[in-house]
Amino acid sequence: RATVLGPDGDRLVLDTCVGRVRVTAEATTVAVASGDRVLLVARPEHVRLRTGGSATVESSSFRGDVVDVVVRLGDEAIRARVASDA
Repeated sequence: RATVLGPDGDRLVLDTCVGRVRVTAEATTVAVASGDRVLLVARPEHVRLRTGGSATVESSSFRGDVVDVVVRLGDEAIRARVASDA
């Protein structure tokens, strides 16, 4: 879940539970305006994890060359897929 803050060139700036995020909006996307609430969806392999945040690891599952990780940040569950050697 996110709130649209407004455009930034060819991207939209969203306010999310992880901070401000700039996303590419496809031409086929429904028009949105500043202040609109939207659902932000990301492929798990595009999510990057780092230390020092306030998220809590809920689960991790070894899948050979990758590890599927679910972290909780406030009310949001975020799924990430990271290299098993990371």
